[in-house]
Amino acid sequence: MFEKEEELTTIDHKELRYPVLFLKKLFQYRKKKVHLASLEIWTGNRCSLRCQHCISFLPYVAERKVSCKKTLRSLRRILTLVTVDRLIIGGGEPLGDQRIWKLIEEASACDSITRIQIYSSGTDLPSDRVIQALKASKVHVFIQQYPGIEDQAEVLLLQLRKAHVSCSYHSPVWKMLGGPFQQRLHFETVKVLFQECSMKQHAVLFDGEFTACPRGIHTRTVLGMPKNPWEHLNVFRLRSGTVSRARIATAMDPGCYKDYCLYCLGMSPENPYRVIPGEQYPEKFERKNES
Repeated sequence: MFEKEEELTTIDHKELRYPVLFLKKLFQYRKKKVHLASLEIWTGNRCSLRCQHCISFLPYVAERKVSCKKTLRSLRRILTLVTVDRLIIGGGEPLGDQRIWKLIEEASACDSITRIQIYSSGTDLPSDRVIQALKASKVHVFIQQYPGIEDQAEVLLLQLRKAHVSCSYHSPVWKMLGGPFQQRLHFETVKVLFQECSMKQHAVLFDGEFTACPRGIHTRTVLGMPKNPWEHLNVFRLRSGTVSRARIATAMDPGCYKDYCLYCLGMSPENPYRVIPGEQYPEKFERKNES
């Protein structure tokens, strides 16, 4: 599949599909909210690890925090338009943000959210206030098993179990998606990869920006590509109503790959390249400032 891209000369009509999709979504969501199977919300992009195969490009961008007030405002706004089966609190290492208890408590009390998941490397220990919030019945903490930090992960696991927080180990399976020097793929290749990609409906909300995959948040900074307005939404410009629900549904449509997919090998069986979870990136690469 990757060796014959020069032979593919078909014309792509993706941009023409978005207005048509939007009109269909206007009818479909005139009286109901958009249901998201998964929504990941970030309070910042700081991470205690620098995994060179990070799906979100975190090692390659400057660290940034978002105020708790703004994060909560963005979540409240999006929840007027969607229901969420699984809310993931992430953004690098989520337990490194000691303000996260406010987000956990509000999300736990929201009827539009079915369950809350937090993925941690175990490199940061939560405060007592955060642990108290983690005891909510909707919350489960997954501790990632990364090579070389097993002892730290074990400390966190024991701390959470002692506090009766629902938690378990999680063994991630990582694939090489393509780093900051990934060459652009042909759209026909991308269509195949996207079709089976496990991340294609994994919505992300960060600093008021909503998009359909964590990889999309930093592609402008890392890859220098413009952000497609159909695929990247400012939630503070959305209003309650059919139009905003249709915009979200269009951005999340599983039949239309995203522009940033052109620089991604995909989380799908068609991508054969496995990598070591947690493998650190070379120090010679400098983080880029946000643009």
